[in-house]
Amino acid sequence: MYLNITGTIFLSGAFVAVVGGLYWSRANLIGGYAAMLSGAAGAIIPFFFLHWDANKVGFCAFGMAFAGLLIGSLFGKAPAPQLSAAE
Repeated sequence: MYLNITGTIFLSGAFVAVVGGLYWSRANLIGGYAAMLSGAAGAIIPFFFLHWDANKVGFCAFGMAFAGLLIGSLFGKAPAPQLSAAE
């Protein structure tokens, strides 16, 4: 149970931030931090305070991490376009 919860705390935010950063051009630093924080909160609050089982906690953590990335990236500053070396 310890490894399940500690893994969910880190992995939910990290996985969403990495995948969102790779495949969504609007993702930015604020969205990544928001994904990490909301993913951790989505794992800690339901497990320790609401006493949910581990499966519900995992779904909640990944859902909140995705929402954190989405909201944080939309409210944050859009990343500057990258120039290639040929230009």
